[in-house]
Amino acid sequence: ASHLMMQLEKFDPSLNGMIDDCKAFSCWGTISGKNLKQIIVGRRGTFTIHSRNILNRPCPNGGEHWVVVLSPRGLATVHSPYLHNGGQPIHLVDPKVLDKKNGSYEVQYFAPTVAGRYDIHVTLNGVHLPASPIPLRVFPGPAIPVKTGRLNAEGTVMDPGQGSVPTTVQPGKLYKVLLQTMDDFGNHCTKSAKHITFAVGAPSDQVTTSPIVDLRN
Repeated sequence: ASHLMMQLEKFDPSLNGMIDDCKAFSCWGTISGKNLKQIIVGRRGTFTIHSRNILNRPCPNGGEHWVVVLSPRGLATVHSPYLHNGGQPIHLVDPKVLDKKNGSYEVQYFAPTVAGRYDIHVTLNGVHLPASPIPLRVFPGPAIPVKTGRLNAEGTVMDPGQGSVPTTVQPGKLYKVLLQTMDDFGNHCTKSAKHITFAVGAPSDQVTTSPIVDLRN
């Protein structure tokens, strides 16, 4: 119907006076912003919805009820590869939609605290915007020293927040300590952490330490 109106208007410009140019149609709506593809856990994100009318022209004012929902991709819980125990229930705060009264709407949201894959759903009167749902990658935050934990042979975090190493050792035996860096919310960091050091208490002159190996995960 919208395409037909656009064609008819070319032959009869008087149709403009019969069209409500303030009424938005989701089929022509667009979005813009820098937080539409990826964001870090817990960070504040924003983007803008641009309303367009039946003739695919910008709406001059607001008043439409755009609905924005952020959800784990196809699941009630997100199976995060960044958590040692996998699936986690996600408690999301609904994004806020602010009517700018000029045909555009600013969306404000906070990224979930569990890293993983999500979708942003944008609808008007129950109909999705053409780009909706929009895939969103939520990445872990920076490594926090007090959250770092030691891993066992199976790769499970044994003691998050302790950063512990074997307290009893045997002379002449090689010990390997596997540490997992984590962000403030317990997500495993996937980017290399900088300036990691390893120190032995005493007597240091009797202990040989090898370089720290970054496993890139």
